[in-house]
Amino acid sequence: MYKECVSKHAIARQREIEQGLLKYMTYKPYENITVIDLCQQLSIPRKAFYRYFSNKDGALYALIDHTILELLDMYLKNKSRYADNQEIMTSFFNFWLERKSLLNALDSNNLSGVLLQRAISFTMNNDDVVKLIAPPQETERAKKYITIFLISGIFSLVIQWHHNHFDKLPRQMAKLAVDLLPQ
Repeated sequence: MYKECVSKHAIARQREIEQGLLKYMTYKPYENITVIDLCQQLSIPRKAFYRYFSNKDGALYALIDHTILELLDMYLKNKSRYADNQEIMTSFFNFWLERKSLLNALDSNNLSGVLLQRAISFTMNNDDVVKLIAPPQETERAKKYITIFLISGIFSLVIQWHHNHFDKLPRQMAKLAVDLLPQ
């Protein structure tokens, strides 16, 4: 539904369209946004949009997937700095607090479930992430179930935290998450 770009120019252009969609979603319901509207808002030809996305949903999925990739990149770049799961989870919740605008846009359009769906799908299609999450001694099938369970739980916490207007600090949410994680 969206193209995997490799050149810096194409990546930048794709992200620009994704961010344009996010901005547009803050004042117009997603269901009422058309590709034509989005292209007019961004002052780009429709051909430019379709170079990167097959439709509006493709742009939304790319926005979410690229945000999740950002999260994974942040973790991998800083992995050696984390002393324990508490620090990892604090970093995770800080990341989502900084992306409040995405969470707001998804929530106001009843699309928070898409974040959960994309997080699970992204994780299940990335063996390296499954290896990071699931215990190595488990069977492949068990690793997948454990991963789905943990990802759906942690992203559900993010969504609920957002619904509660970020009523706890990221470190408090991290403690809650770590207390729920299997040891």
